[in-house]
Amino acid sequence: MAISLLPRPFISLRTSKSFDLSPRVFSLRLSCSSSSNGSAGNQQVSSNPEKRSFAAATGDMFIGVASRLLKRVKDVEAEKERRVITSPGFSFSAAGLLFPYHLGVAQLLIEKGYIKDTTPLAGASAGAVVCAVITSGSSMWEALEATKVLADDCRRNGTAFRLGAVLRESMEKLLPDDIHIRSNGRVRVAITQVLWKPRGLLVDQFDSKSDLINAVHTSSFIPGYLAPRPVTMFRNRVCVDGGLTLFMPPSAAAKTVRVCAFSASSFKLKGIGISPDCNPLNRATARQVK
Repeated sequence: MAISLLPRPFISLRTSKSFDLSPRVFSLRLSCSSSSNGSAGNQQVSSNPEKRSFAAATGDMFIGVASRLLKRVKDVEAEKERRVITSPGFSFSAAGLLFPYHLGVAQLLIEKGYIKDTTPLAGASAGAVVCAVITSGSSMWEALEATKVLADDCRRNGTAFRLGAVLRESMEKLLPDDIHIRSNGRVRVAITQVLWKPRGLLVDQFDSKSDLINAVHTSSFIPGYLAPRPVTMFRNRVCVDGGLTLFMPPSAAAKTVRVCAFSASSFKLKGIGISPDCNPLNRATARQVK
């Protein structure tokens, strides 16, 4: 079960919207007073309803305002729900070093207008890195060049125990300083908290650029590859790669299209929206993937 590390944002009851009360009460009282037959007794009685009508109108005004305020939380929640379901979200799977596949898919989805500036995103491991790149506004070609540099570094100097430092350096160069602001509430990063039983966590609020990079680094933490230790610490929690528990984490949208860098049929994965199976004629073999 995936949970967020931060509580839900506080919903304030304060609002700047003005309340235009209907004149129904005043018109009703006016019609009642105009139906008087002109007798002295009726004239004496007709003066009282005017006072009562003012009191009733005042009471109705307070009741109307109170009822609107009482519904405000529900209305805010409904508005949030409407904003969430306006478009499907996209989830990018853990992928090892198969960044190019996710980058190619992201490029096409952006070109076709499926991924916009507000589209909810989620990712684990390499998928989390791609989500950060999409949100940063950087082109996928820039990210692809950074991936080539990373891969060349690993080939020349090795991968074991040092991939984490190389990945962090690449993200520091590629991501803008306000990446955490762009990602808050939009991007979900999956990590695995190590307890007596591994638990998947979703992080969608970030304090700074370094905080987001730490989250993505934690989501990608494969023991023995990123650093010479079996686990890493994130916000005082012992964690490892998010793909272990949330291989394709859900986005904040009501519907999430899941993108997998591996063949869904080969791994018998279900509910995959986009994978190499979508293009079987050009699908890479297991040897080519390695």
